[in-house]
Amino acid sequence: MTPCDPQSSVDTLQQAVGTAIHDINNLLLVISCSSSKLLEKIPANDLGRDTVVSIGEATERIAEITARLRTHLGGPPSTAAPRPHLAGEVTQKGTEETVLVVDDDPQVRQFIKAALIRGGYHVLEARHGPAAIAVALRHRGLINLLVTDMVMPEMTGRELADALRTDVPNLRVLYLSGLDGSADLSTQPSALDAFVQKPFRMPELLLKIREILDK
Repeated sequence: MTPCDPQSSVDTLQQAVGTAIHDINNLLLVISCSSSKLLEKIPANDLGRDTVVSIGEATERIAEITARLRTHLGGPPSTAAPRPHLAGEVTQKGTEETVLVVDDDPQVRQFIKAALIRGGYHVLEARHGPAAIAVALRHRGLINLLVTDMVMPEMTGRELADALRTDVPNLRVLYLSGLDGSADLSTQPSALDAFVQKPFRMPELLLKIREILDK
């Protein structure tokens, strides 16, 4: 019987926990976005708002727990957890730039797509790297920004960005991840790259997108 390698067991456990954190943060993002949409529709004096706000507060507590776990896995310290936002919060509007959104979670992808369309952007979407490359090849215009999850099947977000930059060297890229992906950007960093930690609030994402495009 082959003896168990303690370091290998630890690495396997860390990978499993990391994958779970990534999935949980995707779910928290969906819940936060859904709560935000509900708050925009519920009248101020409706008792249902209290329930939606409570759900938002619960997602904040869960996000804080996953942030602590991420820190134990070697990620950055905890940042502010997302909370449902109210209608009327300031967001940055687009000027019809084209954004390619790539995420293997269809709900996350659709929420980001909807927010970008409302924000004045033209949106292309794909579920993973190879599909995104096919979309980019079919698109006849300029793609101004790639918004991609870092952890996906087939190829990573970094690999996707490198592939697309073969034809578009100055492509701006915003990486998203439920884990700490900023460390992956520390090698060969580019001024055209940025990172946003999941879960996030859509106004914050729109602000970051506008910041990248205005560089």
